[in-house]
Amino acid sequence: MAGIRDYDDVLHYINWETPRVSTISQKTDIGIYAGNNNWNRDVRQVYGEIAFDGAAGKYTEYALSLGPDKLEETTQKMGIEIQTVQFHAVKEGQDEEGEANDEYVIIAEK
Repeated sequence: MAGIRDYDDVLHYINWETPRVSTISQKTDIGIYAGNNNWNRDVRQVYGEIAFDGAAGKYTEYALSLGPDKLEETTQKMGIEIQTVQFHAVKEGQDEEGEANDEYVIIAEK
């Protein structure tokens, strides 16, 4: 699907309308960080130049190595309830100007 790439790292996930644990609101929020489908690619390139090529992938490997128990442990300590969501691919992608570009994004619904 256009907009859904073979790779998947934390930057790709953040780019979509997906759940995030907020230490500010003390809850799990669902929202879009960046509407532009290319945001994650641009940031991945910058991380590659600042740190090293593949830095986002290595960080993703580290985060995944912590496992779901770490998320549960951390959110419980903070009193944050994790909500179950369903993920769907929808054709709501945008370009850098916020215009529809016929690409897909992943959204989460409660």
